[in-house]
Amino acid sequence: MTDFQTAMAVLGGIVGLFGLAFVVQLRRPVAVPAAAPGSGDHRTDRESTDAIGADVLQLKVDVKGTADRVREVEHSVAQIRTMMAALPSKDSVNKLEVQVTELKGDMKLIATTTTATGRSVERILDHLINKDPT
Repeated sequence: MTDFQTAMAVLGGIVGLFGLAFVVQLRRPVAVPAAAPGSGDHRTDRESTDAIGADVLQLKVDVKGTADRVREVEHSVAQIRTMMAALPSKDSVNKLEVQVTELKGDMKLIATTTTATGRSVERILDHLINKDPT
């Protein structure tokens, strides 16, 4: 056997021992230390059960509060979805933009025509006012 093979065999043995120690440690029951005298923790089984019951009740209250908040958020999301459904789509907005652009062009044409008509009316008025009454 070479030195490398020997080193690998020793390493494998060490890893195996650590693995075995770890498994044994996991399977060993955990000892709960008794309350030290004067520590103030002199709970009886009944008191421990009552304390656990109180913790469970507090958790139930917390869960109910969380459930209420979830319901509120769901309601808000439903309202937002309803509002968004009433909003115009991208295509509708694009069509409106095209129509507004067309209306701007029409308004410019109307303004030009109105200006020309106004000048014509002024000339007619000037002609009628300056006309000889003979």
